[in-house]
Amino acid sequence: MIEKKLIVSINENKKSTCDVKKSYSKITRNKKDYKVETTLVCGKEKDTITRKFSFKDCKNCNTKTETKDNTNKDTNKDTTSTNTSTNTTKTTYYEYVKETTTYSKWAKGNKTGDNIENKYEYYSTATEEYYTLGAVSKNSASASYTIKLDKVPNKDYYFTIVKEVEFLSNNEKEFLSSNNTSISKGTKINKLPDSIKNYSLTEDNFTYKLSPYYRKGSFYIDVTLNDINTTISSYNNVYFVPLKVTVKFMSPKITEEKPSGDYDTITYYRYVEKNKETKWSTETSLEGYTKTGNTKTE
Repeated sequence: MIEKKLIVSINENKKSTCDVKKSYSKITRNKKDYKVETTLVCGKEKDTITRKFSFKDCKNCNTKTETKDNTNKDTNKDTTSTNTSTNTTKTTYYEYVKETTTYSKWAKGNKTGDNIENKYEYYSTATEEYYTLGAVSKNSASASYTIKLDKVPNKDYYFTIVKEVEFLSNNEKEFLSSNNTSISKGTKINKLPDSIKNYSLTEDNFTYKLSPYYRKGSFYIDVTLNDINTTISSYNNVYFVPLKVTVKFMSPKITEEKPSGDYDTITYYRYVEKNKETKWSTETSLEGYTKTGNTKTE
C-alpha cells in the first residue's frame, strides 16, 4: 500500500511517522457491500476508519465512517492524512452497436431526398395519327358514331389515350383518302364530294367527347357530339365531322428493363429510416451487435 501510495508513512512536516508494520487495511466482503477498515498507528496515536462500498462503484458508496480507539482527539495532531485512499475493484464495459434499416411501402410518384429510395418500371408505347371523317344528319342537335382504327402499331398493345385532336384545316386530302380508319357505327357516306370544307362542322359548331377502348382484338373510338348548331350547307342532308386524332398506345407488359423503342416510366418511392442502438456490456461479445472498440471502467 505504501508502494501504491495508498498509505503515506511521513506527514507533510516530516516530524512524525506512522508505524508501517502496525498500520493496516482490512477488507471484508458482505452480502450487499464491502467494508474497509483502515487502522493507522502513528506514534502514540491509533485511529481506525471504517467505510462501506457498493459492488458497483465508488460513486455510490456509503461513506458513513466509524472512528474507534481515539487515544488523542487533538485536531492538530501531526499524523498521516486521514484521506487515505483504498483500492477498489473496477469493472470494464464494452460498447456495442446494432444498426437496422426500416422501409415504408412503395408508392407511385416521384420524390427525392436523403431518406427516399426510388425504383422505376417501364412499358412500351407507340403513337399514331388518324384522319377520321364522320357524318351526322342535318338538323340533329346531338349525334354519335364509332370509329374503328384499322391500322395499329402493335396488336399486343391494348390501352389507348387520345393525346390530341385537330379540326379540318387545309388538309382535305388526308380526310378524303384516309385508309387507316373506318366507321363501324353511324352514318356512312358511300360517295364523297371533291371538297368537304363547305359541308364540315368546325369546333365552334358543337361539343364532343371521345372514348377510346379495346374490344376483341380491335381498337375503337366512340364519338359523341352535342350542342350541334350550324347554318352551313349540308351534303345529301349530312354534315361531315373531320377530326385528326393522335392516339397513344400502351403495352400491358411492365418491366424493370427499359424497352428498346419508345416507352413510359412509372416511378415509385419509399421512405428509408436508419436506426442505431448502443449498448454497454461486460460481455466480450454480444449477439447481433458489433463491438466498437470503445470501453469504460466503473
